[in-house]
Amino acid sequence: YYMYLPAFFVYHDPGMHFLDQLAEDISGFSGTFFPMDTGQVVDKYTMGVAILQLPFFLAADILTKLFRPEAADGFSALYQLGNIASGCFYYFFGSFWSYRLVKKYAGAGKAFAAVLLITFGTGLFHYITMDGSYSHVYTYGMLALFLWLVERHEEEEHTKFKVLGGICFGLVTLIRVTNVVVIFVYLLYRVTSWKSFRERMAKVLRPKSFLPILTGFFPVWLPQLIYWKWAAGSFIVNSYDLPGNIWQEHFNWLQPQIAGVLFLPNRGVFFWCPVVILSCAAFVLCFRRGISSWGCWCRSFCLPTLPQPGGLTTGSAVLPTGSLWTCRRSSFLNLPCFWAGRGSGAGSGS
Repeated sequence: YYMYLPAFFVYHDPGMHFLDQLAEDISGFSGTFFPMDTGQVVDKYTMGVAILQLPFFLAADILTKLFRPEAADGFSALYQLGNIASGCFYYFFGSFWSYRLVKKYAGAGKAFAAVLLITFGTGLFHYITMDGSYSHVYTYGMLALFLWLVERHEEEEHTKFKVLGGICFGLVTLIRVTNVVVIFVYLLYRVTSWKSFRERMAKVLRPKSFLPILTGFFPVWLPQLIYWKWAAGSFIVNSYDLPGNIWQEHFNWLQPQIAGVLFLPNRGVFFWCPVVILSCAAFVLCFRRGISSWGCWCRSFCLPTLPQPGGLTTGSAVLPTGSLWTCRRSSFLNLPCFWAGRGSGAGSGS
């Protein structure tokens, strides 16, 4: 994720050829970089994390060049401190918006408790303290803001919320392409029947609804598309399926790994994110009280199953899990699980 920054700003080599000059423990990192027929090297990960890290990287770069110019290699102490500061910032950023969103439905006390559950009941604490350069804490920050923007947009359908939502959705997906599933939070907001589903689709598919969103979304993705075209020869690249990928990251419907994904110590959801158990409890409560809103699955079950480092998919998550009435009364169970699915795999680079 981070490698775009030294590539562009230190080595001026977006083709990643400078990797051969680095120490073996950096340049040989786990099959993350792939030589292409164009002669360039493609980073497996998209540049969303690097964009969010940019202000902290530039501050570290300036300070290093001022006080230790010989250490301006993109990896020395100040760069690492900038990386740590970046992860901490987006943790507090996400916690702020999570707190505001939960407070709206459940009050200040439960909102604070929810943030604590998000922090210590999931893998988030690990990704703040140990693996702050991975995508997880950045997804947490931008996803919390996206959910808040969806709420504000539905309260006040102003164009600025559409544009800001498009920018935020662009960043969420540029951090991790599989995060695209969060769009259903917006698409299915307060859908309670097939009739309301048709009405909702008619509303969100109107040009005046989706064009402002695209106005915010497209510029965020434009640098990535240009980079892929230049480095790989195509505007769209499945970088997880390039030749040389040692992780064998393919999806196979005929070989489900449900038990392992849920229970194994190596990245299992329930092992690393026990707070998901509360999400499942909320899921049951929603059914027992009566299902009336597809829009609330985002608060109680779907987001915990954003694609896991261990391979969990979102197919089982696209389920209605209760009415807005239920969600408002069980936010203490539901909202802490916004993050739960993102941090279940300590030690995973993806």
